[in-house]
Amino acid sequence: MVAAACGGAPRTRTPAASGTCAPAIEPAVLAPVTGNIETYAAHRVSTVELTGAPRAVHAKIVAALEVKRDQPLDTRAVRRDLLLLAKLEIADDVTIAAFPDGERVSLRYQLAPRGLLERVEIHGLEHRALRELRGLAGGLDSPRRLAHVTQHVLDQLRRDGYLDATLTVARVARGHVCATGSLGRRYTIARIEITGGGGMNPAELRRRIARRFTVNTIGGTYHAELLTEALVGVRDEYQDRGYFDARIDEPRAQIDRAHARVTLRIAVDQGTRFQLGELTWRGVPIAERGRVVLGLRPHTFYGRRELQAAFTRLRTWAAKQDHAIELESKFHVPLGRLDLVIVVSRIESHDAQ
Repeated sequence: MVAAACGGAPRTRTPAASGTCAPAIEPAVLAPVTGNIETYAAHRVSTVELTGAPRAVHAKIVAALEVKRDQPLDTRAVRRDLLLLAKLEIADDVTIAAFPDGERVSLRYQLAPRGLLERVEIHGLEHRALRELRGLAGGLDSPRRLAHVTQHVLDQLRRDGYLDATLTVARVARGHVCATGSLGRRYTIARIEITGGGGMNPAELRRRIARRFTVNTIGGTYHAELLTEALVGVRDEYQDRGYFDARIDEPRAQIDRAHARVTLRIAVDQGTRFQLGELTWRGVPIAERGRVVLGLRPHTFYGRRELQAAFTRLRTWAAKQDHAIELESKFHVPLGRLDLVIVVSRIESHDAQ
């Protein structure tokens, strides 16, 4: 199929193809000031008008302008107002006109309403992330949003393994942008080297790091963001097994650009596995049933989820007895012991008060 370069009849969205964009046009700049503002410097301002702004934000914009009626005209403030209006990106152009009004001066800021981005055309690459860029078609033609979305798409491509991806977007006509780029090669995992990690065997660690058995696994795609999420899950699993101070260092990726391969090095320090030491009750005496509901025994290994579940049960039961439960914990790292203090207090009812 022969690909056409950017240009021609407007279309809202077009598929990606090979080709080149038409020459980019210069971005709109502030139009020259009508009249000589310097002539009216220090004259008092009689009126400040704003035309072309959307009705919903007209009053807020007028309030934000530095130039005010009944104040001396500051030409530097005029320039700052023009820059403010340009940054709002609600107009394609901003001009200001000054008119003598007796011994005063009347100012009119005029906005040429911003048009729609009617066409987004892409050449040279195809990826699901580009839907976000194509989705801008039909909305306001906002250069700032276009730049933000372009960078976001490029970040997604690189997180998805296309480390050498390029994407350049240029404005080629009013309401028409054209993008060109290349995905490059998709990088895959050559090796995953895990150091440390006692308490979980290497095969299980690799299984928990992998996603859908095609990402962040040997022979699969390197995806930095999913790898970070997976390692958070690995750390949580260690804590659920009683390794409360488990730590996983930031993974190091060795990039082999000649062969589009990545070697991952992940250092895991599972830390100490804690067992429950002293279990002390303080405050209001609690019925023996509460101890049974808690269900914890000293000198036993418990994970984070088990402890959370136990104290949720106890608090639920205690609330029915008009008791509140607070927990104090103390880790003795050299001994691998976790001491718990359970503080019981009575809930004062409104009727009693």
